[in-house]
Amino acid sequence: MAIPAASSPSPLFTGRKRSFADFKRDSPPHHSHSPRSTPSILTGYPQIDEHNVRARLHTPSGHAAGSDHSPVSATPSRPGSPSHSRVAGTRHLERCPHFSPDASLVLIGVPGAGTSSLAVIAAKALQRKIIDSHDYFVKLSGCSRNEFRKRYGSARYAQQETYIMSKLFTEHSTNTVIAYGPISSREDGGSQVLKEFAQTHPVIYVSRHSGSIARYLGVEEERIHQLIRAAGPLYRASSNLEFHNFSESTASSSSDPSTPRKQQDPSRKATPYLVLKDLEQDLLRMLEHIFDGKVVLSNIVSSFPLSSRAIEARRYTHSLVLPLSVLEKEEFAIEEVEAGVDALELIVDVPLSHDGTIPHCADIVDSICKQFARLRRATVLPIIYSVESSNLISMMGVRPEEPKLLESYLQLIHLGARLCADYLAVDPALDESAFETIIASKGLSKVIGSHHEPEGWAEGSWYGKVAEEFALRACKMGCDALRLSQPAKKKADNLAVANFARLLNESPRFDKEVPICVYNTGIPGRMSHSFNSFLTPVTHERLPRSLEGSPFDASQLITVKEAHGALFSSFILDRLDFFIVGKMVSHSLSPAMHNAAYKSMGLPHQYSICEITSLRDLATMIAKNNFGGASVALPFKVEIIATLDKLDENAEAIGAVNTLVPIRHDYETDTSHAQVHHRCGKVIGLKGINTDWIGIKSTISSGLSPVNAVSTSTVALIMGAGGMARAAVLALIRLGVKTIFIWNRTYENAYRVAKHFQGRNLVDLTGDRSSSGTVDAASKPTLHVLSSLDQEWPAHRASSPTIIIAAMAASGPNGIFIAPPNVTLPPSWLASSTGGVLLELAYRPVVTPLLQQARRPEFAARGWLTKDMLDMLPEQAFAQFEVFTGKRAPRKVMRQALSDDFRQRWEPKMVSYDDGRGV
Repeated sequence: MAIPAASSPSPLFTGRKRSFADFKRDSPPHHSHSPRSTPSILTGYPQIDEHNVRARLHTPSGHAAGSDHSPVSATPSRPGSPSHSRVAGTRHLERCPHFSPDASLVLIGVPGAGTSSLAVIAAKALQRKIIDSHDYFVKLSGCSRNEFRKRYGSARYAQQETYIMSKLFTEHSTNTVIAYGPISSREDGGSQVLKEFAQTHPVIYVSRHSGSIARYLGVEEERIHQLIRAAGPLYRASSNLEFHNFSESTASSSSDPSTPRKQQDPSRKATPYLVLKDLEQDLLRMLEHIFDGKVVLSNIVSSFPLSSRAIEARRYTHSLVLPLSVLEKEEFAIEEVEAGVDALELIVDVPLSHDGTIPHCADIVDSICKQFARLRRATVLPIIYSVESSNLISMMGVRPEEPKLLESYLQLIHLGARLCADYLAVDPALDESAFETIIASKGLSKVIGSHHEPEGWAEGSWYGKVAEEFALRACKMGCDALRLSQPAKKKADNLAVANFARLLNESPRFDKEVPICVYNTGIPGRMSHSFNSFLTPVTHERLPRSLEGSPFDASQLITVKEAHGALFSSFILDRLDFFIVGKMVSHSLSPAMHNAAYKSMGLPHQYSICEITSLRDLATMIAKNNFGGASVALPFKVEIIATLDKLDENAEAIGAVNTLVPIRHDYETDTSHAQVHHRCGKVIGLKGINTDWIGIKSTISSGLSPVNAVSTSTVALIMGAGGMARAAVLALIRLGVKTIFIWNRTYENAYRVAKHFQGRNLVDLTGDRSSSGTVDAASKPTLHVLSSLDQEWPAHRASSPTIIIAAMAASGPNGIFIAPPNVTLPPSWLASSTGGVLLELAYRPVVTPLLQQARRPEFAARGWLTKDMLDMLPEQAFAQFEVFTGKRAPRKVMRQALSDDFRQRWEPKMVSYDDGRGV
């Protein structure tokens, strides 16, 4: 993104874009006319000093142009430091880079936005007290806010609000969630106190679509729309973060299945607690970002296997480009287009007016917040936030007297920081001081220095020094990653860009920890897209390549399927064979899921059934150079551990393995480790992993209503004592459950499971805890072994469970499934007043008497939700696929394959439970 000065006509109308070469040659002239104020696109208030912004336009010397009005220090302060200079007009958008782990959290918003519900969710997740500002006001004033205003007038009310807010924030500055809700619109009200509090504390402005608020409050939407337009600027000016309370009915279409959960069960749309469940997950993901993992959010411990390995450490990663215009106008499910990519990139492709301003800016900001919330609702992948700046920068290049252009760009970038995007793509062609304002206010978002050189780099394209010096400068400015591109004129340019990346990585001046994305654009440059290693931008077959009115053009992007095809057809990546191994595995539904996934993503791998009678039969399979991995079925999940070279911590904790991956030598890094994805070679060892617990944890987590969200008081029951019961114990531990009961027909087997986890120092057994009985977030869970079902629930020891996992299915020595026992629970064991979730892990049959019991009207009305093996199987398979391939699983494809295979091979054979034969 170049910001030169020139006097020629605007490239927007001539078709020519300014380049970095122009930027290096030209020097912006100094203008001496007096500054004037222009509106900020996010607040509508006069915010920006034109003269001040012009002083931050980059000059060839690499420093801000001097000005009597410019507050920029001659010696720039360290990015992120308190004394760091700011661009005028963006102060209200900047946020504290880091918050103390115990900093109180404040939520503000217009009536009906959802601040109270969100405060309850946050308080439970953060294990903090909650204060409602309305109740606090009544306590100190003796009457409600409206009543006080009526009695004493607006001026007196503003004084009282300021006093009460100051007292509230002083007394409860730590370990509190404050639901403040509406704030006074008067400038002498509490908004100034709120702004000061936001300097060191997270203050979240909760926005919501006017139609959703109107339906909730029972008023006309136009009234709410006017309220938001009038109050929104003050709320944004008084906060440092923003959360959009996303309602699926306000997306581009009410039939748009934006979330996987909605696709699985259309009836969820009308279920209030599941709407709250979605909202809970959205907020907890944001809180996890705000507090940087320093706060334990137990119920969102990631079940995404790739989350343990940063994108920067992977190879051949891709980001799916999603322009704002496409998200607004096209109907598609995010789940359908995210498969195989490593991140989603929201591109704000805002067309500009002739004067360089953004038309309908308030609507644009609302649209950005809504679509960002839609993405966060639909995926666990990182979100990259970027602003399409080609026409914006072109206009700035020829009209430096219009600071509104730079202001628009910076305001939109700061909005991404407020929304807690995982990555911010920012053009390093900005002056260093302007760039540093973004670094200072980005919080925990990583910055990708992203620049496209429209005319090509000077001095021999990629072979010259200009591109190298630009990359080194961007790295020095504090970028966490780098993305550079230029148009390709000939195929040889693709070799040049690959050589540039290699030489840059070898340069002693370049930080090797900064990943590089470099590629050529245009039809001749598509080869470089295929072979770039870090976050190559891609599109999807379902998405339009361009839309009328959008400055962004995706017509020359390749799809992730095309990228995979190029990598495998050129032998950069290799075809592998995967298997499911065990006795009597011909019935398995796994091959259908995995092979459908490979086909949909353009991966040439094959997943096959391999029935074995002993582990010695594995030798031939493992000896092949193209062995990719295996799913391990009964009865070898425990026996195989003795043959392994490595064991992941979860498999070790459970004492069973269901996933096998080869250890190979990685010649690119000259190291030997597991999961050298998509590469053939001699197998020098085996690593065992367990993903059963992930499937159980994900299934349970998706079924828990917010009122039953895991806390220190949560109680769970496990029925069974086999390998799946052990996986269930670990799933509950990872969820943060502190009180776990276990029952089995044979008491000794249940006690053996308890001793197994006690021996690994993961739990205490009944009686091991100190007499105080204190349970807190730091306590180890306690396992209680129950001796009989023929008794009332032991209420003297714990309240009734809200999580029940039945893992009583088993197999005989020959691998044939044995039907689970005909078991139901005493009513007191299902007596939770808020219901809960019951997961039945029986494989044959799927529906058991216990499941039927929990589905009876009296229990369903109380809030019990049931899940079965067909809910858990795909969750486990998603995790296993991602372990095997290092890629995001195509969830919809795999669910559909499971459903089709089940109907074709299993349903025709289904018989009643009483028959005893199962499937």
